[in-house]
Amino acid sequence: MGNIQPVSQPGNDRLIIPMPRRLQASLSYMTGGPNRVSRWMRQRGTSDIDEFVEEISLDETRLFVKLVMNNYAEYVTHFSNQSNKTQ
Repeated sequence: MGNIQPVSQPGNDRLIIPMPRRLQASLSYMTGGPNRVSRWMRQRGTSDIDEFVEEISLDETRLFVKLVMNNYAEYVTHFSNQSNKTQ
C-alpha cells in the first residue's frame, strides 16, 4: 500500500490500524475512514501534501485536517518563541 505503515501497541502483535506516514493523511483517517483515504492516496499520491488536503472530497475531513494542522503550526510557533525567550 505504499505510504501505509501498520501501527500496533508495544508488546502486542495485534494490528491496530494501518496508518499513512504523512500526518495530514493520518488525520484524514479519523473522519474520512481508511478505505477512502487509501483510495485517495492511490489516486492522487502524497508528494504534494497540500494538494492532497485540498482535494479531499469530504468537507468535514478536509476542514478537520486543516484545523488540526493550523493548530499544530500555532503550537510550534508559540513554543519555539517561548524557548527562544528562555535562552
